Amino acid sequence: MVQAPVVNVEPIKSPNRQIEECPEKPAGGLAATLSWDLGESCIVRSVASDRIDGYRVFYRWDDRVYSQVMDSRPGASIALTLKVN
Repeated sequence: MVQAPVVNVEPIKSPNRQIEECPEKPAGGLAATLSWDLGESCIVRSVASDRIDGYRVFYRWDDRVYSQVMDSRPGASIALTLKVN
């Protein structure tokens, strides 16, 4: 087991959600009701997500930079398990 220094951490956020907002069904009138049924007065908007699903961690080992995805934010270094052939 060795420690590799972390050089950068990027949060991985959930994708934005699409929300459709439609007015209440009109009380009367055939044209207004048909328009409402077709969803012509609905507005679709994108809502940014603040939820972080993980972290892309960049670390340096043997003069090269590698990356991996982790569930939690690491400290200044991460543990690596080395295999020697």
